Amino acid sequence: MNKKLILKRGGIILASIMAFSVTAFAAVNLLGGYSISSSSTLPIYTEFPSSAQIEKDFGFTANPVEEFKNGFVFSDATLADSSNFDDAGNVIEEYKDLSINYTNGDETIVASFNTSTTQRDEQLEPTLTYNGVDFYYSSQTYKFVSPSYEMTEQDNIDQETGKYMFSFGGENEDGSTKTSIFQFVSMTIDGLNVMVFASDVDVSEDEMLSMAKEIAILNK
Repeated sequence: MNKKLILKRGGIILASIMAFSVTAFAAVNLLGGYSISSSSTLPIYTEFPSSAQIEKDFGFTANPVEEFKNGFVFSDATLADSSNFDDAGNVIEEYKDLSINYTNGDETIVASFNTSTTQRDEQLEPTLTYNGVDFYYSSQTYKFVSPSYEMTEQDNIDQETGKYMFSFGGENEDGSTKTSIFQFVSMTIDGLNVMVFASDVDVSEDEMLSMAKEIAILNK
């Protein structure tokens, strides 16, 4: 099992991540709490699943895209068992999360689906509204550092201004700092939470939003 924990403390995201997934990063936005997810290294689906199969395995209805117009195609999908906690460490919700990997050449984009009802910290105005659905796009450059890394004065300034978000774990094998650009589009469609996530993928904001709209059309 792979376990992912992201917990906001003192302006630094503390991460223990064996495999990056959208599930882990979505958890950052919980109001006054955090989320833990665990998933198998083996995919639950290696062939594109029907909505009936998803409902049987996850308990909710979702209609994912099999192939996006920009060339990203279904590769496989994993199941994550997730728990949301409040600041006191009490479990406030447990749910299943479906993460689907789409590939185009050597690049991967992930779309995740769940029906978590925990309030999210949505402080931004929607990037766009389409067919009655609000879409939230965001982009953030992360610096992954070793657990022994000491934040410098410049690091604190960079994080305060939003230039970088720092995270423990995920640094390069030699211990040096790794920088990655993450893009997200999130939306909720009749209680179904969807997030499209890309890490160091050469796609534009418009492309990310277009992919999210393709999902919305199938689920509205």
